[in-house]
Amino acid sequence: MRACFPVYHGYADYGVRSERLYHSGGMGFVYLALDKKVYGRSCIVKQVKEPVRTEDDQKKLEEEALRMSRLNHLGIANILDHFIENGYYFLVVERIQGKTLSEVFEEKYYATWP
Repeated sequence: MRACFPVYHGYADYGVRSERLYHSGGMGFVYLALDKKVYGRSCIVKQVKEPVRTEDDQKKLEEEALRMSRLNHLGIANILDHFIENGYYFLVVERIQGKTLSEVFEEKYYATWP
């Protein structure tokens, strides 16, 4: 089954509202959003591209979210929430301002260019 593009538009039940699609990759979609639970704070919503098909799939995604929530570093976004809507898994994380990893790699590549 092919995933639709994009699925997420913001769900009042979860307190987040999509502002725009930020990135689409092999594993899913990344949206800039507002966390309405915390006074309109800017956040990121990540949507897994493939739908959750089994309880085992759901359990694996929830375990991964739990492991990620235990990480504590200024350069790692904190997990704010996660949910399943219309069969798709979503992860809500804080938005960290700065350069993307691609931008950092590109700068380092061109800095060493002869």
